[in-house]
Amino acid sequence: VNWLKERGIERINAASKDYDATVFDIRQDGLVNISTSYKPIPSFQAGWHKSSYGNWWYQAPDSTGEYAVGWNEIEGEWYYFNQTGILLQNQWKKWNNHWFYLTDSGVAAKNWKKIAGIWYYFNKENQMEIGWIQDKEQWYYLDVDGSMKTGWLQYKGQWYYFAPSGEMKTGWVKDKEAWYYMDSTGIMKTGEIEVAGHHYYLEESGAMKQGWLKKANDWYFYKTDGSRAIGWIKDKDKWYFLKENGQLLVNGKTPEGYTVDSSGA
Repeated sequence: VNWLKERGIERINAASKDYDATVFDIRQDGLVNISTSYKPIPSFQAGWHKSSYGNWWYQAPDSTGEYAVGWNEIEGEWYYFNQTGILLQNQWKKWNNHWFYLTDSGVAAKNWKKIAGIWYYFNKENQMEIGWIQDKEQWYYLDVDGSMKTGWLQYKGQWYYFAPSGEMKTGWVKDKEAWYYMDSTGIMKTGEIEVAGHHYYLEESGAMKQGWLKKANDWYFYKTDGSRAIGWIKDKDKWYFLKENGQLLVNGKTPEGYTVDSSGA
Protein backbone atom coordinates (compact mmCIF):
# COMPACT_ATOMS: atom_id res chain seq x y z
CA VAL A 1 0.00 0.00 0.00
CA ASN A 2 2.78 2.48 0.91
CA TRP A 3 4.52 1.66 -2.36
CA LEU A 4 1.37 2.65 -4.25
CA LYS A 5 0.86 5.84 -2.23
CA GLU A 6 4.42 6.95 -2.82
CA ARG A 7 3.62 6.83 -6.52
CA GLY A 8 0.35 8.66 -6.19
CA ILE A 9 -1.80 5.55 -6.58
CA GLU A 10 -4.59 4.65 -4.22
CA ARG A 11 -5.81 1.00 -3.83
CA ILE A 12 -9.37 0.34 -2.72
CA ASN A 13 -11.65 -2.71 -2.81
CA ALA A 14 -8.55 -4.84 -2.24
CA ALA A 15 -10.48 -7.79 -0.86
CA SER A 16 -12.47 -9.66 -3.48
CA LYS A 17 -13.53 -13.19 -4.34
CA ASP A 18 -10.71 -13.63 -6.82
CA TYR A 19 -8.04 -11.89 -4.75
CA ASP A 20 -8.06 -9.07 -7.31
CA ALA A 21 -8.19 -5.33 -6.69
CA THR A 22 -9.38 -2.16 -8.32
CA VAL A 23 -6.55 0.35 -8.77
CA PHE A 24 -7.08 4.08 -9.24
CA ASP A 25 -4.62 6.75 -10.29
CA ILE A 26 -4.94 9.94 -8.24
CA ARG A 27 -4.92 12.88 -10.59
CA GLN A 28 -5.93 16.52 -10.36
CA ASP A 29 -9.19 15.81 -12.12
CA GLY A 30 -10.10 12.96 -9.78
CA LEU A 31 -9.65 9.19 -9.57
CA VAL A 32 -9.07 7.32 -12.79
CA ASN A 33 -9.49 3.50 -12.92
CA ILE A 34 -6.29 2.09 -14.38
CA SER A 35 -6.88 -1.54 -13.31
CA THR A 36 -6.98 -2.68 -16.92
CA SER A 37 -3.33 -1.76 -17.34
CA TYR A 38 -2.30 -4.53 -14.91
CA LYS A 39 -2.44 -8.25 -15.52
CA PRO A 40 -5.35 -9.81 -13.65
CA ILE A 41 -4.48 -11.97 -10.65
CA PRO A 42 -5.39 -15.56 -11.58
CA SER A 43 -8.33 -17.04 -9.71
CA PHE A 44 -7.87 -20.05 -7.38
CA GLN A 45 -8.74 -23.41 -8.98
CA ALA A 46 -9.20 -26.33 -6.59
CA GLY A 47 -8.24 -29.90 -7.45
CA TRP A 48 -5.28 -31.69 -8.97
CA HIS A 49 -2.52 -29.89 -10.87
CA LYS A 50 0.31 -31.44 -12.87
CA SER A 51 3.59 -29.70 -13.65
CA SER A 52 5.51 -29.91 -16.90
CA TYR A 53 7.93 -32.22 -15.03
CA GLY A 54 5.17 -34.71 -14.31
CA ASN A 55 4.76 -33.87 -10.61
CA TRP A 56 1.33 -33.63 -9.04
CA TRP A 57 -0.05 -31.11 -6.53
CA TYR A 58 -3.44 -30.76 -4.93
CA GLN A 59 -5.48 -27.77 -3.75
CA ALA A 60 -8.48 -28.55 -1.56
CA PRO A 61 -11.77 -26.77 -2.33
CA ASP A 62 -12.02 -25.57 1.28
CA SER A 63 -8.47 -24.18 1.35
CA THR A 64 -7.36 -20.61 0.64
CA GLY A 65 -5.30 -21.70 -2.32
CA GLU A 66 -2.38 -23.38 -0.56
CA TYR A 67 -1.14 -26.67 -1.95
CA ALA A 68 -1.69 -29.73 0.23
CA VAL A 69 1.27 -30.98 2.30
CA GLY A 70 1.64 -34.07 4.49
CA TRP A 71 -1.19 -36.60 4.74
CA ASN A 72 -4.45 -35.70 3.03
CA GLU A 73 -7.60 -37.75 2.58
CA ILE A 74 -9.09 -37.11 -0.85
CA GLU A 75 -12.31 -38.83 -1.90
CA GLY A 76 -11.80 -41.61 0.64
CA GLU A 77 -8.15 -42.34 -0.20
CA TRP A 78 -5.00 -41.20 1.58
CA TYR A 79 -2.14 -39.38 -0.16
CA TYR A 80 1.12 -37.89 1.07
CA PHE A 81 2.61 -34.63 -0.19
CA ASN A 82 6.11 -33.44 0.68
CA GLN A 83 6.87 -30.00 2.12
CA THR A 84 6.85 -28.42 -1.34
CA GLY A 85 3.45 -29.97 -2.08
CA ILE A 86 4.67 -32.67 -4.49
CA LEU A 87 2.69 -35.93 -4.38
CA LEU A 88 4.76 -38.99 -3.38
CA GLN A 89 4.40 -41.91 -5.80
CA ASN A 90 5.94 -45.40 -6.05
CA GLN A 91 7.83 -45.11 -2.79
CA TRP A 92 7.87 -46.09 0.86
CA LYS A 93 7.09 -43.60 3.60
CA LYS A 94 7.81 -44.09 7.31
CA TRP A 95 5.49 -42.19 9.62
CA ASN A 96 5.08 -42.55 13.40
CA ASN A 97 7.08 -45.81 13.38
CA HIS A 98 4.86 -47.35 10.71
CA TRP A 99 5.64 -47.99 7.05
CA PHE A 100 3.31 -46.94 4.25
CA TYR A 101 3.56 -47.42 0.50
CA LEU A 102 2.44 -44.76 -1.96
CA THR A 103 1.38 -46.42 -5.21
CA ASP A 104 1.76 -45.28 -8.80
CA SER A 105 -1.35 -43.11 -8.42
CA GLY A 106 -0.12 -41.83 -5.06
CA VAL A 107 -2.83 -43.65 -3.13
CA ALA A 108 -1.57 -45.26 0.09
CA ALA A 109 -1.69 -49.03 -0.38
CA LYS A 110 -4.33 -51.13 1.39
CA ASN A 111 -4.72 -54.90 1.73
CA TRP A 112 -2.32 -57.01 -0.38
CA LYS A 113 0.19 -55.21 -2.57
CA LYS A 114 2.98 -56.72 -4.69
CA ILE A 115 6.03 -54.45 -4.69
CA ALA A 116 9.20 -55.36 -6.63
CA GLY A 117 8.02 -58.97 -6.82
CA ILE A 118 7.29 -59.28 -3.08
CA TRP A 119 3.88 -59.36 -1.40
CA TYR A 120 3.06 -57.08 1.54
CA TYR A 121 -0.10 -56.48 3.54
CA PHE A 122 -1.41 -53.06 4.61
CA ASN A 123 -4.15 -52.74 7.22
CA LYS A 124 -7.20 -50.45 7.25
CA GLU A 125 -4.99 -47.59 8.42
CA ASN A 126 -2.70 -48.24 5.42
CA GLN A 127 0.10 -49.40 7.74
CA MET A 128 2.37 -52.27 6.67
CA GLU A 129 1.74 -55.34 8.85
CA ILE A 130 4.33 -57.73 10.28
CA GLY A 131 3.89 -61.07 12.06
CA TRP A 132 0.71 -63.16 11.94
CA ILE A 133 -2.38 -61.92 10.12
CA GLN A 134 -5.67 -63.60 9.23
CA ASP A 135 -7.30 -62.74 5.93
CA LYS A 136 -10.45 -64.45 4.65
CA GLU A 137 -10.09 -67.31 7.17
CA GLN A 138 -6.49 -67.99 6.06
CA TRP A 139 -3.40 -67.34 8.17
CA TYR A 140 -0.27 -65.65 6.82
CA TYR A 141 3.06 -64.65 8.30
CA LEU A 142 4.88 -61.44 7.41
CA ASP A 143 8.60 -61.11 8.17
CA VAL A 144 10.06 -58.15 10.06
CA ASP A 145 10.55 -56.40 6.71
CA GLY A 146 6.87 -56.99 5.90
CA SER A 147 7.48 -59.57 3.16
CA MET A 148 5.00 -62.45 2.95
CA LYS A 149 6.48 -65.74 4.12
CA THR A 150 6.46 -68.87 1.96
CA GLY A 151 7.90 -72.31 2.72
CA TRP A 152 9.13 -73.24 6.19
CA LEU A 153 9.03 -70.98 9.25
CA GLN A 154 10.30 -71.75 12.75
CA TYR A 155 8.32 -69.72 15.25
CA LYS A 156 8.68 -70.08 19.03
CA GLY A 157 10.24 -73.51 18.64
CA GLN A 158 7.56 -74.86 16.28
CA TRP A 159 7.68 -75.40 12.53
CA TYR A 160 5.04 -74.11 10.12
CA TYR A 161 4.70 -74.37 6.35
CA PHE A 162 3.33 -71.71 4.00
CA ALA A 163 2.18 -72.30 0.43
CA PRO A 164 3.68 -70.32 -2.48
CA SER A 165 0.53 -68.15 -2.26
CA GLY A 166 1.35 -67.46 1.39
CA GLU A 167 -1.41 -69.22 3.31
CA MET A 168 -0.43 -71.41 6.27
CA LYS A 169 -0.92 -75.09 5.49
CA THR A 170 -2.64 -77.70 7.62
CA GLY A 171 -2.88 -81.44 7.02
CA TRP A 172 -0.48 -83.23 4.68
CA VAL A 173 2.22 -81.21 2.95
CA LYS A 174 4.71 -82.48 0.36
CA ASP A 175 8.07 -80.76 0.17
CA LYS A 176 11.09 -82.07 -1.76
CA GLU A 177 9.71 -85.61 -2.13
CA ALA A 178 8.94 -85.93 1.60
CA TRP A 179 5.54 -85.75 3.28
CA TYR A 180 4.84 -83.80 6.47
CA TYR A 181 1.76 -83.40 8.61
CA MET A 182 0.64 -80.09 10.08
CA ASP A 183 -2.07 -80.04 12.76
CA SER A 184 -5.11 -77.73 12.75
CA THR A 185 -3.01 -74.88 14.19
CA GLY A 186 -0.36 -75.33 11.49
CA ILE A 187 2.28 -76.91 13.75
CA MET A 188 4.38 -79.68 12.17
CA LYS A 189 3.89 -82.99 13.95
CA THR A 190 6.50 -85.62 14.82
CA GLY A 191 6.25 -89.16 16.15
CA GLU A 192 3.21 -91.41 15.96
CA ILE A 193 -0.02 -89.88 14.65
CA GLU A 194 -3.43 -91.17 13.62
CA VAL A 195 -5.21 -89.65 10.64
CA ALA A 196 -8.56 -90.90 9.31
CA GLY A 197 -8.14 -94.22 11.15
CA HIS A 198 -4.61 -94.90 9.87
CA HIS A 199 -1.38 -94.75 11.85
CA TYR A 200 1.69 -92.92 10.58
CA TYR A 201 5.12 -92.21 11.96
CA LEU A 202 6.83 -88.87 11.46
CA GLU A 203 10.56 -88.67 12.02
CA GLU A 204 12.26 -86.00 14.13
CA SER A 205 12.57 -83.91 10.96
CA GLY A 206 8.82 -84.28 10.46
CA ALA A 207 9.24 -86.42 7.34
CA MET A 208 6.78 -89.30 6.99
CA LYS A 209 8.37 -92.70 7.60
CA GLN A 210 8.31 -95.50 5.02
CA GLY A 211 9.62 -99.05 5.50
CA TRP A 212 10.81 -100.67 8.71
CA LEU A 213 10.93 -98.88 12.05
CA LYS A 214 12.09 -100.25 15.39
CA LYS A 215 10.44 -98.83 18.50
CA ALA A 216 11.55 -100.21 21.84
CA ASN A 217 12.09 -103.90 21.03
CA ASP A 218 9.40 -104.20 18.38
CA TRP A 219 9.45 -103.75 14.62
CA TYR A 220 6.79 -101.99 12.55
CA PHE A 221 6.40 -101.51 8.83
CA TYR A 222 5.08 -98.38 7.08
CA LYS A 223 3.85 -98.70 3.53
CA THR A 224 4.74 -96.36 0.64
CA ASP A 225 1.70 -94.22 1.49
CA GLY A 226 3.05 -93.95 5.04
CA SER A 227 0.29 -95.92 6.75
CA ARG A 228 1.30 -98.57 9.27
CA ALA A 229 0.90 -102.09 7.89
CA ILE A 230 -1.02 -104.93 9.54
CA GLY A 231 -1.37 -108.51 8.37
CA TRP A 232 0.82 -110.01 5.67
CA ILE A 233 3.42 -107.95 3.79
CA LYS A 234 6.13 -108.88 1.34
CA ASP A 235 9.51 -107.17 1.55
CA LYS A 236 12.56 -108.19 -0.47
CA ASP A 237 11.01 -111.51 -1.48
CA LYS A 238 10.17 -112.46 2.10
CA TRP A 239 6.81 -112.54 3.82
CA TYR A 240 6.13 -111.08 7.25
CA PHE A 241 3.10 -110.91 9.47
CA LEU A 242 2.20 -107.83 11.51
CA LYS A 243 -0.25 -107.99 14.39
CA GLU A 244 -3.30 -105.71 14.79
CA ASN A 245 -1.20 -103.18 16.70
CA GLY A 246 1.37 -103.19 13.89
CA GLN A 247 4.05 -105.18 15.72
CA LEU A 248 5.98 -107.74 13.72
CA LEU A 249 5.19 -111.31 14.79
CA VAL A 250 8.36 -113.21 15.73
CA ASN A 251 8.93 -116.71 17.08
CA GLY A 252 5.29 -117.62 16.80
CA LYS A 253 2.44 -118.77 14.58
CA THR A 254 0.22 -116.70 12.31
CA PRO A 255 -3.60 -117.06 12.46
CA GLU A 256 -3.28 -119.42 9.49
CA GLY A 257 -0.84 -121.63 11.40
CA TYR A 258 2.40 -120.59 9.71
CA THR A 259 5.49 -120.48 11.91
CA VAL A 260 7.80 -117.45 11.82
CA ASP A 261 11.30 -117.25 13.25
CA SER A 262 13.10 -114.56 15.25
CA SER A 263 13.46 -112.43 12.09
CA GLY A 264 9.71 -112.57 11.52
CA ALA A 265 10.11 -114.27 8.14
